[in-house]
Amino acid sequence: MDISLNRFNKILVNNELTESYHVKDGIDQGEVWSPILWRIFYDPLLSRLNELKEETGYSLNEEKIIDRGNNEKELLEISINVTAFIDDTTLISKNKQQLKKLIEICHQFFKINDIKANVSKYELIKINNKVEDLIIEGEPITKVNNEEGTDT
Repeated sequence: MDISLNRFNKILVNNELTESYHVKDGIDQGEVWSPILWRIFYDPLLSRLNELKEETGYSLNEEKIIDRGNNEKELLEISINVTAFIDDTTLISKNKQQLKKLIEICHQFFKINDIKANVSKYELIKINNKVEDLIIEGEPITKVNNEEGTDT
């Protein structure tokens, strides 16, 4: 028995169910197994992005004092280029070229797996620099001002 074939769905809108429609594919929100299916399904993408974190990510570092008397310190460093929770993903990079590389990897994964990314929901948050317009699939990405949270 294949639970992903011949599925129909209804949506609750204003306390009423819509007409049923045929579900082509995808992971249903609210299903008991959806979180584990999502993790299994997206793991290859997140793993690939994680492999590139040193090259494409943002690095944070801090000196940890090991021994004050001998002035012995250890440099702690972490690089990050992606965070994800369910279907919300955040790509993090130092510059536009690196961000484009991460987006390209994501879009290749989406194409291979028949996923339609909603580019109109993308937002670009810039920190401490002027960012040129970023266009993905012909659509300009909304820029969010890092200080006031307003569109720029």
